[in-house]
Amino acid sequence: MFRSGKPQAEVARRFTVSRMAVSKWHAAWDKEGMEGLKSRGNPGKDPRLTPRDISLVRRAILKGPRNAGYATDLWTLSRITRLIREQARVSYHPSHVWKILQAMGFSAQMPSTKPKERNEKRIRMWREVEWPAIQKRGSKTVVA
Repeated sequence: MFRSGKPQAEVARRFTVSRMAVSKWHAAWDKEGMEGLKSRGNPGKDPRLTPRDISLVRRAILKGPRNAGYATDLWTLSRITRLIREQARVSYHPSHVWKILQAMGFSAQMPSTKPKERNEKRIRMWREVEWPAIQKRGSKTVVA
């Protein structure tokens, strides 16, 4: 399109990109020809987690937090950060771990409101016996 003299605005519309992008493309084409338009690949650093590392981490996550030595069935970003450090020998900030998890296809989920460890009998006893006793003790106020 550049060779045939098409305006940059038309090129931008055709490829649904910004006019600034087309301006940069045109400058590269003007300077280096078609070679200037070739992709230079990902501009960022190579990922520190290899595909093998990601596979190891995924398997460990799917096995669950209890299998990783935690007392509850709840994964947190801090726990997964430690898991990645142990499995792949790579350290990340917990906020970046969230991006890694999303890229792996995981999503945030709220835990169920009642944990498996919940003791309904003990809770009922506390509500029916202990809590009323606490309330009675608190209601005795001395007025001078």
